[in-house]
Amino acid sequence: MQCEAVDSDYQAKVTENLQTLHELYDYSRVQKDSYRNHLQLIEQRNRMQIMWWILGFIIFAVMAVCCGIYIWHKKEISKAELELELAKKGMVEQEHRIALLHERLANARDEMERKLAEKDIEVAELSAKEKQREVEEMKEKLDELRKHLRLEAKSRRQEYHGTELFQSLLYKARNRDVLTDEDCEDVKATLLEKDPLLLKRLYDGMPAISRVEEQTFLLLRMGLTKSETATLIAHSQQGTDSICNRMFKKAKGKSSVRSAEAYNWILEL
Repeated sequence: MQCEAVDSDYQAKVTENLQTLHELYDYSRVQKDSYRNHLQLIEQRNRMQIMWWILGFIIFAVMAVCCGIYIWHKKEISKAELELELAKKGMVEQEHRIALLHERLANARDEMERKLAEKDIEVAELSAKEKQREVEEMKEKLDELRKHLRLEAKSRRQEYHGTELFQSLLYKARNRDVLTDEDCEDVKATLLEKDPLLLKRLYDGMPAISRVEEQTFLLLRMGLTKSETATLIAHSQQGTDSICNRMFKKAKGKSSVRSAEAYNWILEL
């Protein structure tokens, strides 16, 4: 009985000790969990503080950058406004100078126009006098040329007047007969007796010569008048002048010519 009692007490004590050990183990585990949770909480708190510090630094940096950009922008605006004000003042001064230049140019233009008007009047007066003098000189030259032509025609007419051929040509002109080929050959022969190189000079200066142009040249060289020549070649006197002018243009290569020049060229060739 005593042994059973001892065993029962021993088992009770063992059970009690085991319960105590279990309680101590549970307490220690609870303490460890609590301490670990406390450490995790501290670590999370530290992380949060670091994050808040980083966030605050970022916010501060962003605000500093924004403030710097704002200050720089204000300075740039102030600078631009100052430059704009200076540009406006410069434009006003430039417009004032331009207005003064326009005024000076207008005055100079008026003065130049006045001087030009005076010069134009003087030049017009001089030109009128010069033109009048040139016209008078031209008239004198034409009068001299006409006198020379009349004398040349008269001398040629007197030179061939006594010939039978010349009298025959005059008779035909009075009777309004037309020059024949035989008469043309006789005129050539008569002229070549006096001047053998006459036709050579004519053909050299004017290779493309028509029959009526050649007849006109020969009759005028014989000393016949334009009216007599016009009758013999069956043309008017104006037509004869046109033929003379055309021959002169071909020989000299001119675009315009006076009848007196052409007639004189025929007599002097």
